[in-house]
This record gives sequence, structure tokens and C-alpha cells, in this order.
Amino acid sequence: MKRVFYILLLIIFAFSNGYSYHINLTQQQKNYVIGTLFLTVEYITVPLYMKHIWWEDGWELKNPFSNIDEREPYHVDESWHAAMNGAMQEIHYLILKKYFNIENPFPSMALTSFTWFMVEVLDAIEVNDRWGFSLNDEYGNLLGILTWYLRFKYPKFRVYIRGGIRKWSNAIDYVEYAPNYFLNHTAYDARYAAEKYAISKVEYIYINFINNTILV
Repeated sequence: MKRVFYILLLIIFAFSNGYSYHINLTQQQKNYVIGTLFLTVEYITVPLYMKHIWWEDGWELKNPFSNIDEREPYHVDESWHAAMNGAMQEIHYLILKKYFNIENPFPSMALTSFTWFMVEVLDAIEVNDRWGFSLNDEYGNLLGILTWYLRFKYPKFRVYIRGGIRKWSNAIDYVEYAPNYFLNHTAYDARYAAEKYAISKVEYIYINFINNTILV
């Protein structure tokens, strides 16, 4: 992991303002480089780190649809998938629009959907079968992407899915213990595997604009 981090630092340094002046990059070329770096971090660095803490034993080649798993009985989990999917889609759209001049929403929607679909696939082919491919999670993912598209397509029609805290009395302890998710994932799951859903909440909010009045 350190090696990957140092390589990324070298790339960023190489394309800093001082060096780009000498190779005379156009502004659009600089934007391509910055956008590519963002996507590189997301699709190379983050997966490598997640493999270390989530899929540390690796994967095996098999049909992911042969390992359908719906053992997680909390609908709030699907709701979190919807909320996080929508948030990631917003980021993807902004990156493609700002750095690659792609204003059509469908490329970023495809990128977001592929990302979350692959998370389910990697869960399903994990060596120890600790997880599986969750159809319910995919339904949540689709709900998140469709909700984002409704807001994009119809500017005066707003549907929001947002996450928050339901049990503030336990939230501080949960936040203090959160670093263990990265340091000791097993201990974290043993303590908060179910309780995290009781502490958190997901809200579905509908806002409609009629005669310049907001109806919630």
C-alpha cells in the first residue's frame, strides 16, 4: 500500500503547476489529468485498500449469481445503498462534467451502477463466503440512481434520500469506535454489526415546487 501511495504522490508532483508549465499542457489537458487522478484513486487505490480490510483472503473464480445472500434483514441497509449510490453518482457526474466535458448523465450513471454492481460481485466470489450477492442491495442501488436522475431530469421536482443519526446517545461512542473499522474489522463487526443500523437512519424526502412554494 505504501508503494502505491508513493507512486501516486510522484504522479501528482509530476503534473503540478511548475512541471506542467515546462511541458506546456493546455487547460483541457490539465483537466483530463486531474480527472484521471480522481478516478485512479477511486478505482485503484481505494479497491486495493478495501481488499486489505474487507476481502483480505481474496476471491475465487465462480458464478457470483450462484451465491445469492440476503442474510442481512435490515431494510435500512438497502436504504443506505440508495443514499450512498446517489451521493456517488453526484460526484461522478461532477467529475465527468468538470474535467472531461461530459454533460450527458448516462456515462456517469453507468459508471456508478457498475461500481456498486462490482461490490456485490466481489462479495459473492470472496473465498470464505462471508458475504454474497444481495439482490436487495442492488434494488437499493437502482433506487439511488433513479432518484438522482429524477432530480436531474426535472429540476423543479425534488426527491432526496439522505442519511443521518437516529440515536444520538450512542452516536458519539460509535464515532469514537469507527477507526476500528479500518484497524480491526472483525472487532468492529462483532460490536456494531447490527447496532449501526439502530443508531443510523435514512430519510426519504419529497419536495415539490408549486407557485414558488415548497411543499414537503
